Amino acid sequence: MKILIIQLTRPGDIFCTWPTLSAIRRSHPSAEIHFLVRKKFAQAARDFTVVDHLWTFDSEKWLSPLIYDPMDTGKSILELGKFVDSLKAENFDQIINLSFSPSSSFITHLVTSQNTVVRGYTRSEDFYLHIPDEASRYFRAQVGLSKFNRIHVVDLFAMVANVSLTPGDLTLYSRKTQGDNIVCHLSASTEKKSWPIAHWIKLIRKLLDGGHKVQIVGGSGDFKKARAIENELACENLQDLIGQTEFTELARIISKAKVFIGADSGPLHAAALAGTPCLNLSLGPVKFWETGPTVKGSQVLVCHNPENLKPEEVYLTLNNLLHGDHPSANVRLCDGKKLVRYDDQGLDENEGWCVIAWLYFGAEKPEVRISNTRFISQIAEVCQIAEVQIEIYKSDPSQASGLKLLEKIDEVLKVIANTDRTLNPIIEYFFCEKENILPGTQEEVIQETLKCYQWLKTTTSELTGAQTNDSQFLGDRGSAQKVP
Repeated sequence: MKILIIQLTRPGDIFCTWPTLSAIRRSHPSAEIHFLVRKKFAQAARDFTVVDHLWTFDSEKWLSPLIYDPMDTGKSILELGKFVDSLKAENFDQIINLSFSPSSSFITHLVTSQNTVVRGYTRSEDFYLHIPDEASRYFRAQVGLSKFNRIHVVDLFAMVANVSLTPGDLTLYSRKTQGDNIVCHLSASTEKKSWPIAHWIKLIRKLLDGGHKVQIVGGSGDFKKARAIENELACENLQDLIGQTEFTELARIISKAKVFIGADSGPLHAAALAGTPCLNLSLGPVKFWETGPTVKGSQVLVCHNPENLKPEEVYLTLNNLLHGDHPSANVRLCDGKKLVRYDDQGLDENEGWCVIAWLYFGAEKPEVRISNTRFISQIAEVCQIAEVQIEIYKSDPSQASGLKLLEKIDEVLKVIANTDRTLNPIIEYFFCEKENILPGTQEEVIQETLKCYQWLKTTTSELTGAQTNDSQFLGDRGSAQKVP
């Protein structure tokens, strides 16, 4: 069996893919496993021993000219075509796309052979986005900054691949030679996720004054930050490793640390693969539920404005972590369990997650506020209008003008989704299912579209205990499919 796993995002996601790769190897010990990553980040996968063939996608060479120099794209298109042909020639039995991007779906589609089983984003025969598995459709509908998902990407990747993770799958780097150093990663993928350098200086000063040994790490873009720290704090207990390590070397350094401190980044996920406890500074537009540390006992400090997270609070939290003390109320503790890896009590965004848990994971039906019923009534009304228009068109295709109302109805539903967090997950599920209707005869597409509106009306009405008489229309959409 040949299996291709596609991961075309950043190093953090590559590291988060390791547990799934490990589980695939356990499930298919004799399989030939291929792994496709961007050439720029291939170094992050060099230690992935379960991979038989590492493919690299040169996005800068093949795609940049298409965007920035459209007058001279012939060579890029030719080379990209040869690369795609080489992948397709492998005739994979299974392709698992973990990139969750519409652009990656084209690659999946182009390298798929006739009998290939595909999981993850791909394209239908008419090149529209197609998402064949429920786990990827869950991601499409419920994951993102404005959404309420609480499943970690490590677990989401495993769900897409349809494998179960064991504790051993979460480990790549050994911690047999643990040291006393505290590793501080100074940057993140964007400045909005980064902690101010002035705060880092104050924290590191406190660490050094407390007798800790500190290693600062980061990329070549962090040289200025390193110089600022050394100018203030130069001493023998401070080691500057900025720009001096490749991904795999950095991972081994982190594996020997007492604690890793840093924002949402690739090194944070490398720390998880080493079992190194983490103090995650979850700053700016980041969802720690999805990308925080997975090592049991790790702690997360959440602050939407990086300036407002004070060094004193970080230092106090670190001491609690080092001494095994119970974290303060504003700290999220990773207990290493699934389905949700963090304590979720007392948070004001519970409402949306409770609906997702009911819709996908078999949890009890959540209670709804009286204010929700107004929107539920509006959903029922607009869905009824949609059903009528679809039935009119179904009986007389010349009456197509009424279908324009469907666009307006969808606009109303999007407004409700953006306004009401209880109903948001249900409406997002509806849009994802409607988007994923496969090409077919006109009658088949009409029927599937009708089922989507019927499902939406029935499911929202169920929240209030209201009954509908639409069961004959629901078919396979009688309830949300449970994500494995």
